[in-house]
Amino acid sequence: MILPQSKPQYSILSFSDFQKYKEKLSDDICSQLDEIFKDCHQRNHNFYPLRSEIFQLRQKLQSQQFRLSIVGEFSRGKSTLINALVGEQIQPVRAIACSGAITVLKHGSKKRIVCHYKNGQKKEVSFEEYQSLATLSKEAARKHRSDELARSQIEEIIFEHPNLEFCQNGVEIVDSPGLNEHPERAAITQKLLKNTDAVIFLTFASALLSETERQLIDELKEQLSGGSKQEPARNLFIVVNKMDELDSDEDRQDVKDSVEEFAYGEYPVLAGQNRIHFISAKAALEAKCNNNQNDYIDSFEEFTKSLEIFLTTERGNTELNKAVVKLGKMIQNGLFFWEEYEVSLNQEIKEAETKKQALIEQIGELSGQSVRLEILIKKWITELEVPLINQLKSSWNKWIRLSLFDDLKEKSKKWESDGDVVWKQEEVVEDYTDKFKDNLINAIIEWGQQNKNSIDFNLKSLDARILNVLKSLGNSKLSSINPEKVFLQQLPYEFKFKVDKKEGYGDFLPWIGTLFFVGLLFGSDDSIRNQIREEVIQKGLEQFHKIQSTIFNKLHETVTITFETRIEGVKEIMTQAIDSVQADLDNQDKEYKEILRSCEAEKAWIYQKRQELEQVQNNIDAIIQDKKTIEYEH
Repeated sequence: MILPQSKPQYSILSFSDFQKYKEKLSDDICSQLDEIFKDCHQRNHNFYPLRSEIFQLRQKLQSQQFRLSIVGEFSRGKSTLINALVGEQIQPVRAIACSGAITVLKHGSKKRIVCHYKNGQKKEVSFEEYQSLATLSKEAARKHRSDELARSQIEEIIFEHPNLEFCQNGVEIVDSPGLNEHPERAAITQKLLKNTDAVIFLTFASALLSETERQLIDELKEQLSGGSKQEPARNLFIVVNKMDELDSDEDRQDVKDSVEEFAYGEYPVLAGQNRIHFISAKAALEAKCNNNQNDYIDSFEEFTKSLEIFLTTERGNTELNKAVVKLGKMIQNGLFFWEEYEVSLNQEIKEAETKKQALIEQIGELSGQSVRLEILIKKWITELEVPLINQLKSSWNKWIRLSLFDDLKEKSKKWESDGDVVWKQEEVVEDYTDKFKDNLINAIIEWGQQNKNSIDFNLKSLDARILNVLKSLGNSKLSSINPEKVFLQQLPYEFKFKVDKKEGYGDFLPWIGTLFFVGLLFGSDDSIRNQIREEVIQKGLEQFHKIQSTIFNKLHETVTITFETRIEGVKEIMTQAIDSVQADLDNQDKEYKEILRSCEAEKAWIYQKRQELEQVQNNIDAIIQDKKTIEYEH
């Protein structure tokens, strides 16, 4: 929440009021804000610009001075006026032109006079030396004062004093030499008006507003109005001195009418109230020194009071209002920063939640893809396996029908047995039967090797489809797993054709005994052996024909298992991907919880800082209300 900016509209009625509210803003409010922003800076937030602004504002408030420049022609009583303002005989005074340098009178902890030279050097001088340095020689004052002013090496003289009455509340008074004959008039005027709060143009009653003075006032008005020739000056005062030298009320009234006509006539020079005053600085100073009360001291006090009201209410109030506005902007900037920071924290939490949700969705997507891919692979297996088995069945039958008998008969020529064909026919039959089984199994394996390419071709076709789908899924986790490498490592392309010699041939054994008791065979030894070979082949094939479908079914089962291992392989790949994402999800969940904990702590801290800033704003509002109350009571 950004607080509405305060619009302070109040008046300060005295220097003491100004000092009180200035101290509240500089010592209390600025300190409170700096403490808040310092805490933020220590938490690695860049609050240096705001802290720098606070420091500068605080310095400005603490060093705030009202600068009052007194200008006019030579011998108009400027030094006497200053002495009357400060309540002490500070400036040298004599009948002829006196001031020869710019002198700044200000409050200080001790009496101290420092002379600043144009070459940059400065020197602390005694009061007696000051009296000499600040005045023109009598000869120069009478004949060639402009030459002596031109030769002067003094830039300005700073006079500090702890007891200067009018300067105790932060007022600096600038005394100037007469401008009408000054050789560096433009430069001196510019220097006098720099950072000045009010300019007092001093004339005197018996030689009122000469043509030169009117020109000087017009120049001052234009510079004080920012270069505008038509705009009247709000911080220019015209003070008519030596009113005590006028003999009659009529003369005094004529002087007043003349000055007011010039100041507020058809082309106004001044703007604002109480900008013209009629005084006798000399008479007021004497009355002050003697603790007397008369019309001259009254008019002088009215003049000083109007200066005080102008400096505090118009100039000081403006500066304090500016400070309040700056402080309000700093508070707004702080609140705005924390609003933005809280938004960034919420965004950080949201991004962590989004990452977590994305991983959950990725797991769901992979699981769904795994199920769909399993269904698809089963469909492909059916598409490939049915024609393949039909092809193998046809090849199997053709091989049995056309090649198997001849192949076994040819191989039987190499059967050997140590048994006697007459007395140990059983042994011969058993040996030939073992040879038959070995030859049959080898024949089946040979047939398998001849048909292996067809199986491998279909396996490769299935694997290629599976890999293409895995690649097309575009899942980063699948890509990082390298499914093709994993797939090929787990599931070789080659089909392994195996026939177990110990499995499926028990049915041969019964006819061995039967053959033994059929009867004796007659003929030569070779003839008997050939008869036994033929009998074994015939009986063996009869038994084989009984179990050949079982053998093929086992082959079919092996092919099916080989194809279906692809499903398990894909499941394994998808499981690896899901497990990898799940590990990422576990890590992300830990990170999310840590981010949530950290951000919630930061948001609690933000809430506290907002409360502190809002309290500072309330404190500012209370100061403003206090000012309004004082103004109302007055």
